[in-house]
Amino acid sequence: MDTRHTLAHSTPDATTVALAGLAGGAAEVAWVGLHALATGTPAAPIAEQITASLLPLSAVGAAAVPIGLLIHFSLALAVGAAFCALVHPIASRYGRDVVLASALAALAAIWTFNFFVLLPVLNPTFVGLLPLPVTLASKLGFAIAMAAVLSRTPSPATTRTASGTRTA
Repeated sequence: MDTRHTLAHSTPDATTVALAGLAGGAAEVAWVGLHALATGTPAAPIAEQITASLLPLSAVGAAAVPIGLLIHFSLALAVGAAFCALVHPIASRYGRDVVLASALAALAAIWTFNFFVLLPVLNPTFVGLLPLPVTLASKLGFAIAMAAVLSRTPSPATTRTASGTRTA
């Protein structure tokens, strides 16, 4: 099947956009969890520092980890939505490989901004919690998971023909 044609005329619906962001966020949580298991490093401080970055008064106590996860997944939804609004309409015209490459480039740019511009000012403690290559791999895992969701062959209900009409 020519994936360029299928992807070129499809627009992700809200559910797909949400799933793309959540899949990316889940991939990051899984990667960090695997790193924590492999190294014996606790993962909770990462969620606590996510909370500390945006809600410093909530960064201590039992609620800090769930709040950090809520913030993380909210940001993941926002990243998925932004990618779908700004990049996917163009990238999808050229097929799955370009969607993946675009997602990798976008998430690498977000990682660069986060770890070299934003976080050193907002929360320097967060920057030192994990080795930078682990954090980059986490962000690239987000990109791969997001692109995988967005590159699924759309159902006929969401496929558009070259003339822009929906197929049934």
